[in-house]
Amino acid sequence: GSFIFMLMFALGGGGGGDLLDFTDTNTYWVARGQRVLDVQTMSAVLADDQASAPDKLMAIRALGEMGKAANADPALKTNALAVLGPLIDSKEPFVGQYAKRSIAWIKGQDPLPTPTVSAKDLAADLAILPHTSSIVGQLRVQNGVGPVNWDTLLPGFKGEMAEQKKQMIGEANQGILQIVGMIGNVRLDSVTVGFNFFENTTDDGYAVVVARGQYDRVAVQLAFQDLAEKEREDEGWSFYSIGDIEVVSKEDEWSPIVILMPSDQQIIFIGGENRQGLKMYPIDEIADLIKKGDGQPTFNAAVTAQISKIDREKADAWVAMQVPAFLKNGGDISQVLGPFNAGRAVAVRDSEGSFDVTWQAEGDDPAAIGEVVTMLNEELSETRAEIRQQAAQEPQMKEIFEPMLKMMDSMKIQANGKNMNGSMKLPGGLGAMLPMFGMQMRPEAPIQQIRPQEALEVE
Repeated sequence: GSFIFMLMFALGGGGGGDLLDFTDTNTYWVARGQRVLDVQTMSAVLADDQASAPDKLMAIRALGEMGKAANADPALKTNALAVLGPLIDSKEPFVGQYAKRSIAWIKGQDPLPTPTVSAKDLAADLAILPHTSSIVGQLRVQNGVGPVNWDTLLPGFKGEMAEQKKQMIGEANQGILQIVGMIGNVRLDSVTVGFNFFENTTDDGYAVVVARGQYDRVAVQLAFQDLAEKEREDEGWSFYSIGDIEVVSKEDEWSPIVILMPSDQQIIFIGGENRQGLKMYPIDEIADLIKKGDGQPTFNAAVTAQISKIDREKADAWVAMQVPAFLKNGGDISQVLGPFNAGRAVAVRDSEGSFDVTWQAEGDDPAAIGEVVTMLNEELSETRAEIRQQAAQEPQMKEIFEPMLKMMDSMKIQANGKNMNGSMKLPGGLGAMLPMFGMQMRPEAPIQQIRPQEALEVE
C-alpha cells in the first residue's frame, strides 16, 4: 500500500499524465523507422488515413518542437501553424489538446494545462470503492506540462553511473513504445485507491484502484485477449460484460485480478493477495456502484470521520485510514502503529511540483503515543547521520543523497496528547522514488548494516 501511494506521488508531481509524454520525439520516430523530421514529412503522417493515432499525436508534437526551436525558420513556423490550426477542434482523442499545445510552443507561449478533474468526478470515483475499505486515498495528476525531461526526473546518475541511467531510460522507452503500440496513448487525470482486508488478523485482502483519464477500452480489451492467447492460459481468463461495463478477469491461486471498463474515461482494477479467489471480490457490487453514480461515498465511522477532516478541494493527494487490527497487534510494525486507531495525510503540490505533506494519527493513550514519537525521532536522527556518513564515503552519489537528506531534514514528528502530528516536503515526479533508485544503483548497498527494526521500513 505504501509503495502504491508513493507511486501515486511520482505520477502526480510534474511528470505529466500522458503516456506519450514519457518518450522523446526522436526516440519514437527512430523506433518507427522514420529518421527525417520536417514539416513536410509530419504533415504527410497527419494526412495519411492509415497512420496510427500515436503516430499522428507524435507528428503534432514534432511540429510544435520544431517550431519552438530557437533557430526555427519563420517560414517553418508559418507552415507548421497552417497544418496545426485545423486540428484544434478535432474530435479524435488527444488531437485537439496536442494541437493547442504545439501552437502555443510555436508562438512562444506557455501551454494551458489540461483542465483538472472535477470535484464531482472525484467524489463519484470515491463512491465506487467498497464500503468495507479501511484505507482510502486519492490523487490528482498534474497534466499539460509537456514531455518529460528524464535528466530532471533522474538527477544524480553521472560519471560511472551515466551508462546505467542511459540503460534505464532506454528500457523505459522500449516498454512505453510497446504499450503505446498495443493500446495507444493514455492520459491519467486521477487515481483513487481503497484497501480491504478479509479478516482482522491477516493481511489477506485486495485493493480497488479507480483510474480516470482517457484511453481506448476496446484496444485494452483486445490487448488482454491477445495476451491470453499468447500465454495459452485461456482457462484462467474471462471476458464478459455487466451491462455496458466491459470486464476482464484472470483467476490465479494467489493474486487474481479483475478489470472493469465502464467507459473510455474510467477504468477500475481489483487485485490483491489472497487464497479466496475471484469469488471474494465484490465485482457485482462495484458494478452496481458504477451504474448508480450518485457520488455518495460511504465507509465505516472511523474512515468517514478522517475524510470529513480533509479539505478535498485543496488537496492534490490525501489518504485516510482506520488502522487494521493486524497492523496494530502483530509484527514489528505494531511498535509504531499499535497506539493508533485512525489517521490521515494530506499533500498539496507547490509550484515546483513537490508536495507539502502533513499527517495526523489519532489514538487513546498519550503516554504510548509519546513513546512512539520519541522512538521515531531517534530513528530519524540516526538515519540522517548514517546517510550523511555514506554520502561522504560515496561522493559520486551526491545528487541522490542530497534530495534524500533534504526530504528527511524536512520531516517533523510531534506528540500532541492523543495525536501524533507530522509534516514533510516530498519531492515530486520520480524524485519521490530516488531513495529506491539510490539503493538499487549503489554497487554495494549495505543492507546488512541495517538494524532489524529498519529492515521492515526498507521493504
